[in-house]
Amino acid sequence: MRGRGGHVLTAGFPLADAFARHLETEPTLRRVKGGRYGEMALTGKPRSDASRANLLPACPSFYGYAVRARAAETDPFEAVLRPLVDPDESPTEGLTEDEMAKLIVTATAWSARTEALVKLLYLMWPRVDEVLARDADQLGYDRGHHDLPLRVKGGKIRPKPVVPLALGLLDGRTTGPLFATRAGARLREPEVWKLLRRLAAKAGLPQAASIKPHVLRHGFITDSLYVGVPLQDAVNHKAPRTTQRDN
Repeated sequence: MRGRGGHVLTAGFPLADAFARHLETEPTLRRVKGGRYGEMALTGKPRSDASRANLLPACPSFYGYAVRARAAETDPFEAVLRPLVDPDESPTEGLTEDEMAKLIVTATAWSARTEALVKLLYLMWPRVDEVLARDADQLGYDRGHHDLPLRVKGGKIRPKPVVPLALGLLDGRTTGPLFATRAGARLREPEVWKLLRRLAAKAGLPQAASIKPHVLRHGFITDSLYVGVPLQDAVNHKAPRTTQRDN
């Protein structure tokens, strides 16, 4: 709008529709291979239908408020078509109970650090970036349980209990990253992806070439839902439908 000499509150349907179409081809942020820690660049694949379906509703919410506040005359996104997403479909590959057991057994034989990481990702169902960002001195203790503060969507930090099965495998350090390389540097997400694929190949899993950390979160959600555990709050989803798509 600024480049066109206009104001965001005067946008019309053609511009709103063009923005929606732009999201179909705009590259997403992706880590720079060999770059600085956390360095990102717009080189990733365009947003998926599900991602755009989640993003676009923010625009009519903004304009709906502007109309009610009499700051805008109309909502230009009112007639913009949104992607049709099957609410029951999940793009995440799942593991059977037997495949998950093989992965955990392989991680156990690999190393204590690897066993701790895999069991923590499976049993605590965090997002991998939440765990890798934590330091050893952030392990807390509250009312008889060790916990770990994890940053969730929206920027909030919530303490989550650390299950004893995973806690006992951590090496007892009180400084530095919770998960570190042999050289002491913080373990990075791409390294975890590679590690999981090595483990899956060693375990003989058919998903060895495509497995990713989210599969562990996905697996615990699925396994828990099968036995009737309510997980919406635990997995930090705002809507129950998101949890259902994640399993």
